[in-house]
Amino acid sequence: MNDKERELLDKGEPLPGGNLAKEEKKRLFYHENGKTYFSRSTERLIFFVLTLVVVLITLLARLGVLG
Repeated sequence: MNDKERELLDKGEPLPGGNLAKEEKKRLFYHENGKTYFSRSTERLIFFVLTLVVVLITLLARLGVLG
């Protein structure tokens, strides 16, 4: 894999000459051949949301709202 291909993957863009059926799928998750797939950008979104949840819970605990 060269630098240009790696750059395209980091941006979440499909590689040239790739599978057109997979390129058209723009959903967050898709299921194929008994496996669930998601893009790198989806993974980053999931962990960002989880980080926000942990920060919110920590703030609420510090304020005494959670007991």
